[in-house]
Amino acid sequence: WKLYQTKCIKNELTQDLKDKKLVLLVNEKESGLIMNYGNDDYYIYGETSDDILSGVRFVLSQNSSKDNLAIYTSKDKIDKDEELQKVFKKVINDEIIALDYDMHI
Repeated sequence: WKLYQTKCIKNELTQDLKDKKLVLLVNEKESGLIMNYGNDDYYIYGETSDDILSGVRFVLSQNSSKDNLAIYTSKDKIDKDEELQKVFKKVINDEIIALDYDMHI
């Protein structure tokens, strides 16, 4: 991700959306969000572990090649959910990074 300055984030994000560099997906309940930047970087936020699990499964189902795939999500939610841990162990060779972002959102 680019390091955005507060003044230009709206313009930058708007342009990235127009250029289809950034794609935003929201689940039906509006409790989960997937931000796809470029083709391979996915940032997944969910109110619950199930929301994150659904997002991770969606991303994995949409990408036949996982060579450059990177999924960023809440480490705290992964640590607390056995099903998420199982999914992440299956793709241990892929670059998956769990971020501790809960206090920032």
